[in-house]
Amino acid sequence: MVTTEQAGSGAGRYDRFFRRVEDKLIPVIGPAAIGPYSDVYELQPDDSCPVCGHAMEEHSTDRSSGNAVLNCPVEAEPVSSDTSPLNELGMPTESARRRAERHNAST
Repeated sequence: MVTTEQAGSGAGRYDRFFRRVEDKLIPVIGPAAIGPYSDVYELQPDDSCPVCGHAMEEHSTDRSSGNAVLNCPVEAEPVSSDTSPLNELGMPTESARRRAERHNAST
């Protein structure tokens, strides 16, 4: 019995092709830049929360699960219902966008 690698299957050729491309490119462009980034942003206590606008020192962060959860000290304000028409991509139609721009300009 002949293995797929020896038979020259499409998957084997495909893999070998990209290995050759990678072997030629790595000496020219170098390996991928991975690892810790040097410009890590340190959160300052007086920074404001992007959700509620209060200072971040008033918040707590729950890291007990796989995802970190930010607990805001204030109740979330309800978002106003928007029933404007949407296009096929789920974005506001041109007339709704113009109406929103006029509203934002007047306030």
